Amino acid sequence: MQLCYHNHSFEFGPKEGSRPIDIFVERFDPNLVKFEMDIFWVSVAGEDPVTLLGKWKGRVALIHLKDKAPGLKTHYKENLSPNAFREVGLGILDFARIMPAARDAGVQHFFVEQDQVAEDPVESLRQSFRSMERLKF
Repeated sequence: MQLCYHNHSFEFGPKEGSRPIDIFVERFDPNLVKFEMDIFWVSVAGEDPVTLLGKWKGRVALIHLKDKAPGLKTHYKENLSPNAFREVGLGILDFARIMPAARDAGVQHFFVEQDQVAEDPVESLRQSFRSMERLKF
């Protein structure tokens, strides 16, 4: 059994002088707890998923893939408009950089996750799948 911690953006915001995510990285035993990185929420928090994947190499077992609308400011709360979420390849995140970085970091499982969809959820998944195919992933 492998435990994994799934991030949102609030862990990257300051709390009492520290960021919770930094405390987790420092205190979680890498052999016992891995990370389930959600690249959308990492980006919403103002972080670069590629940089974090490099810093956390060997510690990210799972990754959630979804894209982000342009113009979204750094935000540490989850109360985003449904329009903030985009299907893979239909937003501003650079999947051509993210996917190789994830492989290099040792990510084992990739999940397309769409918190909110504007239209039909099946069509949303289809669009993300097509983008992943174009990336030759």
